[in-house]
Amino acid sequence: MFDQVTSNAVASLSSISADIFAGIAVVILFVALAMARGKGTVLAFLLALYPAALITAYFPYYDLIAVGRSQYITILTVFSVVTLAIFAVIRNYIEADYQHHGFWRLLEYVLLAVITTGLLFALLYHVVSIEQLYDFSVILDSLFASSLALFTWLVVPFVAIPLFVRP
Repeated sequence: MFDQVTSNAVASLSSISADIFAGIAVVILFVALAMARGKGTVLAFLLALYPAALITAYFPYYDLIAVGRSQYITILTVFSVVTLAIFAVIRNYIEADYQHHGFWRLLEYVLLAVITTGLLFALLYHVVSIEQLYDFSVILDSLFASSLALFTWLVVPFVAIPLFVRP
């Protein structure tokens, strides 16, 4: 009986794409960051993604730096560096105090982490063209590859931010 349950559980987990586990790992990373540094840090990273996407999309020197497949690696590098630079500048200006304790605080952490991860993946799909470097599963493609998905992931954080930051 126990062997059958265990084998069914292992078979179910092995059928899930590794991409899903990577996405869950990123969410856990953001939750841990929020727990260690406060949700203002994750909120600052979320807000840093917007200007980083614009700068990366309109960066005029890609042709001078790299060609071919390495161009996508260069775009990913530019996106990462610009995101971290903007994050370093704005993290001191974002303050998000806590009003809830216990379960509600953890729920805020998890929701903020999911929203940040969703926006990050959507921007990686559309701005960086990450699918040129790695072929993601159909599940992630359906969540992030369409233009409607990009629009949704761009809007959802602004709808959700008032839930996380209260005067």
